Amino acid sequence: MSAPKSLLAEVDGAIQSGSPDKCTDVMKRVTELFLTISKNMNDEQVDVFDKILLHLIDRVEVKALAHLSRMLAPNPNAPNGAIQRLARHDDILIARPVLVQSERLSNSDLIEISNHKSDGHLLAIAGRSLLSEKVTDAILERGSKTAHYMLAQNHGAAFSTAGFAKLVNHAERDTFMAELVGQRVDIPPRLLNELLSKATSEVSKRLLAVAPSKLHGEIKCVITNVANDVIDELRNENRDATGGMQLNVMIVDDSAVIARLLNDILTKLGHKVVATAHSGTEALASYRACMPDVVFMDVTMPGMDGIAATEQIVNSFPNARIIMITSHAEQTVVIKAQRAGAKGYILKPFEAEKIRARLEAIMRAEVLVLDA
Repeated sequence: MSAPKSLLAEVDGAIQSGSPDKCTDVMKRVTELFLTISKNMNDEQVDVFDKILLHLIDRVEVKALAHLSRMLAPNPNAPNGAIQRLARHDDILIARPVLVQSERLSNSDLIEISNHKSDGHLLAIAGRSLLSEKVTDAILERGSKTAHYMLAQNHGAAFSTAGFAKLVNHAERDTFMAELVGQRVDIPPRLLNELLSKATSEVSKRLLAVAPSKLHGEIKCVITNVANDVIDELRNENRDATGGMQLNVMIVDDSAVIARLLNDILTKLGHKVVATAHSGTEALASYRACMPDVVFMDVTMPGMDGIAATEQIVNSFPNARIIMITSHAEQTVVIKAQRAGAKGYILKPFEAEKIRARLEAIMRAEVLVLDA
């Protein structure tokens, strides 16, 4: 442990200098050293690194903290104090990697964060590979519709009976939720019966097509019993505020759940989704191929992000109408989006009325339209 102890002097020097760059450099070297030897370290040795990192965390820029979070998140022996600080950071770009991956976060930690932090934090927690009933209950209590979708499609998430009942209640008015919940093999039979008895005929057929084979017999039985009572599928009858015009729309998002949610909303609003891409690179090729009227572009994606993809599309097609979508609205990101050529900016979670209004504004305006 002489190496990390010797770094304490460098840490003190960087802090006293007041230079974020020096602190970032020291933190990077400390992190690299920790990751190299962490498998063979005991708790006392990990605590030494924890103290060093906690000295530095408040003195470096957001980019450096986001990098630290990505490095520590998958490490099961990561310094606990640093993990706790990163997980509760207000900036979701910093908190997300740890919230999604870190084994250092207990159920109590996840519940406390779910009860007090932003919906972006809840979305990140909802994406963890394993979730207990108590954690999903906390997310269902405060989370947005998008967070609920994330939970429903996460087959590593466990639900209490009350949690499942809440999902089924949502599914009564939401066909996408009905499909997600109906595919879960752990749904209690009584609630599966309730779900199918209230589902439209089209949703029931889709559930039978995509549900696990062990549920087919039960689903067929319920569908037969309630066939005469199946209601017509609810459709959004709100007038399309774009003057009745059907727009050709492209969706760019690395999350299949978000892309599907947006697809359903746009379809119900009377528009046609002509392409779906999952990265900035795919977006460039898809745009050239289909030339959509409007693009919904996620900001944060692996590889080429949404800002870079928007800039390249607009450089080649100056009249492109691109709406940025994201779970956070930092001023610096909004400015970058505007400079890249985006015509609008909308926050998750999505609402049909908000998207309808945004499309109307985009079709009429040539300036950046911010989320309300």
